[in-house]
Amino acid sequence: MELSTDPPEDTPAAPGRTSPLRGLRAVVVGPASPLVSGMSVQADALTARLRSEHATVIRVATNPGIPALIAAVTPIADSWRLSRFRGDLCRAIAEAPDFVHVHAASWDYFRNIVAPVVSESADAGVPCVVRWDGGDADRFLAEHRAVVEPILRMASAVVVPTGFLADVFRARIGTECDVIPNLVPDPQSDRPPVAPSGPIRLLCARHLTRAYGVDVVLKAAAVAAARGVDLRLTIVGDGPERDALREAARAALGDRATFLGAVPHDQFLSLLRETDLLVNGSWMDNFPVSMGEALSCGVPVATTDAGGVRWVVQHGRTGLVTPTGDAEALGGSIAALALDRAMLEDLGWRAKVEALRWTWQAVRDSWIDVWAARSRVIAA
Repeated sequence: MELSTDPPEDTPAAPGRTSPLRGLRAVVVGPASPLVSGMSVQADALTARLRSEHATVIRVATNPGIPALIAAVTPIADSWRLSRFRGDLCRAIAEAPDFVHVHAASWDYFRNIVAPVVSESADAGVPCVVRWDGGDADRFLAEHRAVVEPILRMASAVVVPTGFLADVFRARIGTECDVIPNLVPDPQSDRPPVAPSGPIRLLCARHLTRAYGVDVVLKAAAVAAARGVDLRLTIVGDGPERDALREAARAALGDRATFLGAVPHDQFLSLLRETDLLVNGSWMDNFPVSMGEALSCGVPVATTDAGGVRWVVQHGRTGLVTPTGDAEALGGSIAALALDRAMLEDLGWRAKVEALRWTWQAVRDSWIDVWAARSRVIAA
């Protein structure tokens, strides 16, 4: 559990403005570094921005560190980590914060993390804002409405990053959500010029599970290679399908595919600056943070049309969108952009402009409206 009141040096408070969050006490719950995921990146970023508005923030990690000997035994490690998280949560709420902000997702994460956070906040009379990040909400809400609906009814607000997910919540459980896109900082650097020739540098950054379709990306890259495209594919991420995907990559692409495993966030941002095209083949999705960060760096995206992706990538403007599961069409997108480097560069510049909609300056007022309106001090 981490407590801080000082704004980070790189996120000064806006000059000449008194923040309505100044002096408020907040608890932010979500995964934290060294785990690199969309949720951890968003939780860390929003924590930094709250502090830049001179709020006092207690950061409760859902993945607290545990002793190495215990970490080696998975069932014991999971129980220990969950027990430590619950202890940190209870201590944080005992500090009488003005509001709690929790990053939410489906399945076990909802049962083990979100439900206790919302219910314990309600028991303590502390407003709780639920930020739903996970992409598999439709199926989860359909199957578990009886459990989810009463929990979310206790929350002060449910915030989602896309209109797609807002529609899912409305249709499945009748919950109205605030829509605020993911926070994607402006890298404040020019998009590197695209090389007029040579191999096109592809990057795929996802958790290695079937839902995120890395196998579709491999097949798409093989389709493009079969059409004569010189390419190099780098895959960032880890997960249960790692070995099977490595084997599939060797068979389909040989030495043209490289797996880096999970990497620190700073390293991922460095990789983006050496990438021509981000490729995504997911079967279900919401607002992938890696996709937003790619666009902000001027890297266009070739992606399947899963979930909320069309809220992030504009077909023909910031990338190319093809039907979900269609590796042939996704491979065609890769080939088209490899052969038309001027189009690739144009999409990249447009992507940088569009991504400005997700900077702190763009989403600040929306978040302040949610946090301040639901805080105990202002609501009272």
